[in-house]
Amino acid sequence: MLFFVIINQGVIACFTVINVFPVERIIVLRERAAGTYRTLPYFFAKSVAELPQQIAFPLLFSLIVYWMMGLQNNGVKWVHFTLIVELSSISAVSLGLAISAWSKQSLFACIMAPFLLEIFRLFGGFYAIGASINGSIDWINVRPSYLTLSLTHTHTALQLHSLAVMARLHH
Repeated sequence: MLFFVIINQGVIACFTVINVFPVERIIVLRERAAGTYRTLPYFFAKSVAELPQQIAFPLLFSLIVYWMMGLQNNGVKWVHFTLIVELSSISAVSLGLAISAWSKQSLFACIMAPFLLEIFRLFGGFYAIGASINGSIDWINVRPSYLTLSLTHTHTALQLHSLAVMARLHH
């Protein structure tokens, strides 16, 4: 169940921002050419403007799902769970923004996002360990990436949280 929480948050967070840059690309390029602002202030302003949404929805999701899954009835554990879900969501938003900035068209971004999310899932250490990957596709090993580390550690943290819950239930 915890695995699906991370997958759900990753996909939803990524797709909420996937159409950001292709839609605004022409406006941003025109305003940059006019010297109105540079790329970094635009990126920071965009990130700060979307931060409330990036925090509110995973928080609401955690508030509902944590108790529905029957995890420990403990506020501190819920805060840990919520922080893990928030970090997972923010890392997926980062991937969505990167794909969006890389794509000139929204359709291409929408096609590439699931592909890249699946590559990160498959080769990020959940299913395949470095030694077990065939040499012909070893180049796709994405373990050092920030997103993969984030998603891997998020999943590990949720598993450890789940194991603690199970241990307490059995004692």
